Amino acid sequence: MTIRPFTRELDACYEFQGHREAYARMLLAVENRLLGVLTGEVGSGKSALLRRLFRSLDPMRNEMSEAMLLELRFVMSHQMDARSLFPVLLAGQPELRKRLRLKKYEAISQRIGIQYHLGGMSREETAAYIRHHLEVAKLQRPVFSESAIQMLYAASQGLPRVVNQICSQILFEAEGNETEVVEEMQISRVLTDMERQRGTAG
Repeated sequence: MTIRPFTRELDACYEFQGHREAYARMLLAVENRLLGVLTGEVGSGKSALLRRLFRSLDPMRNEMSEAMLLELRFVMSHQMDARSLFPVLLAGQPELRKRLRLKKYEAISQRIGIQYHLGGMSREETAAYIRHHLEVAKLQRPVFSESAIQMLYAASQGLPRVVNQICSQILFEAEGNETEVVEEMQISRVLTDMERQRGTAG
């Protein structure tokens, strides 16, 4: 196997419903020069979505500081009665929405034209996501059993990055053991190992 699925080495972008909806809304914000807010848990696909919106742009990963938000508030305050000259997209974890509700950021929140919270994939979308990556990588084995997918979904909550991490470990183990079908036992073993590596296992 020269190309591994579930890594950036392979461009196997699978668009689930939430991703399509988020993209459509943020594109609308860009086209109409609006202030758009995109939130989602770590690993939900925000950066990938923004890269798709701005092909040549690598989204800034640094957390927006309070000073930057206050500066944005100043700019927004002076454009309340004027047409925006450019779109502004704010992306971050769910805490961003809470911050924007604070009184001192009222000038920003009043200018939000479009916002969307990007959640994880459904169980069915997670299963389709896994199949898609394997197919694009031209892998016919291993096959994930239904019970294995259910356990993987429960552990990942359908977040693409977490699914990728688990599946990458599974494939590494399956390749060494020549596994044909991935079952709950393998998923459980990988999850335990990942927890141990993070130092959270008892």
